[in-house]
Amino acid sequence: MDTLHATSTAPDAVRGAPVSGRATVRRLCYLGPEGTFTELALRALPEHTNAPLAPVRSADEAVAAVARGTAAAAMLPLENSVSGLVGATFQALAPLPGLAIEREVHLAIAFCLLVRPGTTIERIGTVAGHPHAFPQVRDWLAAHLPQARRVPVSSNAAGAHQVAQGRWDAALAPPTAAAHYGLVPLASGIRDDATATTRFVLVGGPTRGQHGGGTGPRPPSARTSLLGRVPGQLPRVRARIDDALRTAGVDVPHHRVGVLPGLPARPAAVLIDLDGHLDDAPVRLLARHLRLCLPELRVLGSYPTGASIAPPPTATPSYEGLSR
Repeated sequence: MDTLHATSTAPDAVRGAPVSGRATVRRLCYLGPEGTFTELALRALPEHTNAPLAPVRSADEAVAAVARGTAAAAMLPLENSVSGLVGATFQALAPLPGLAIEREVHLAIAFCLLVRPGTTIERIGTVAGHPHAFPQVRDWLAAHLPQARRVPVSSNAAGAHQVAQGRWDAALAPPTAAAHYGLVPLASGIRDDATATTRFVLVGGPTRGQHGGGTGPRPPSARTSLLGRVPGQLPRVRARIDDALRTAGVDVPHHRVGVLPGLPARPAAVLIDLDGHLDDAPVRLLARHLRLCLPELRVLGSYPTGASIAPPPTATPSYEGLSR
């Protein structure tokens, strides 16, 4: 049996009894269904070894499982170097205090165009993919499938599953999704930008340490993140962040600021990454100052910076199936 099936459980697994503090095995969930890039990122971490893995339908469901204690941690996509911040993850994490990032993974991204056996390029009228997938392959689609309708779905593997069900003609998905859903790659290694990378974070509950990252030794290289919903028009939100950084009164460590515009009924989501651990005086003082100036922010954890993971083996471009 493929190990992907042997260690995974159905989405209902995260709705069972809370994870016991005496348990020796941590149940982990990830944005599913099986075969997503998120699952690949989770499997790149040692935490997944011997752990039951449960695919879930959404970021909201994943963080709710961690908050309830029915999963010890959840792997979620946070941002892509081409498409930007993943709104669903931000909106799921922002209102839930007590959760913290434990680890991060930077996964190089390359897509396959998956179809049902026998499908030719002439028969492709719809292409399913996560909304973040389409900006990463805009030029490729324009060159090879200019007339095909783009269909946004909750995850790329979900798109592959729906192709197998006959709802769409093709899906942009990881190569691992092909075997799960009985599909074949019409093209592989698809990406406009050879450096395209997605940052994934493993989010755990409050019992994993005051600053996130567990209770083990402090990592040699760390990142500290603050997250929150900040009300106001986008220019005003950015101005408040700039003012807070300018008036900090400490040497500001290298940092990155991400702002996801809000909706009329929902404030903007703000993510601030600081290089360094919360135990470092400059980082601790700056985080305290940021929270004084922007009380909507909370510390999302100090955790090891993640190494970049190479793309799947089929990332080398192959378009043989597109020959007409």
